[in-house]
Amino acid sequence: MNHVFFALLHSLGLSHKKLALISPQQVENFYHSVNIQKLLQIGVSEDIALKIVDKKSTQNVERVERVLHEKNIRIVHRDDAEYPKLLVNISDAPTILYVRGKLPDHDALISVVGSRRHSSYAQSCLEKILPDLIRSGYVIVSGGAYGIDSLAHEITLKNKGQTLVVFGAGIDVTYPVTHARLFESVIA
Repeated sequence: MNHVFFALLHSLGLSHKKLALISPQQVENFYHSVNIQKLLQIGVSEDIALKIVDKKSTQNVERVERVLHEKNIRIVHRDDAEYPKLLVNISDAPTILYVRGKLPDHDALISVVGSRRHSSYAQSCLEKILPDLIRSGYVIVSGGAYGIDSLAHEITLKNKGQTLVVFGAGIDVTYPVTHARLFESVIA
């Protein structure tokens, strides 16, 4: 199933809650025929509907597809088998995920969050706790920020574990830029 139309609608400003109202079988038709009336029918406010229709008239579909292809980004819909089982059970789970690399095929996930300016004590705790979790098969999940986030990924990679980065700025944006090499290592 080609989920690029979900990405196109999302890039226009359609929220995950509204995307969830569109079936994968109907998304291509919905995209091509989107108008203010259709958007109002799924509960989009009139001012947002006007913005979406206006933005669609200038949307460069080829550019979006090119970025997805060049950065090797897959779109995983919540109905797809590889969509994380733990995530699908959250009431506000995103309709689609933008994925680079490999999603885990099990539910043994541990999320690590912490300060961007962490203490040496926090670092020593991670260095003691994470290796045992990694050896036990847990996948480490964290953001991509400075501090504890990047440290969790670095420790996981050093211990040959799998780690997932949840980006706050979008999958096509490397932020912070200084973590570009780290992110590429995670994907590899």
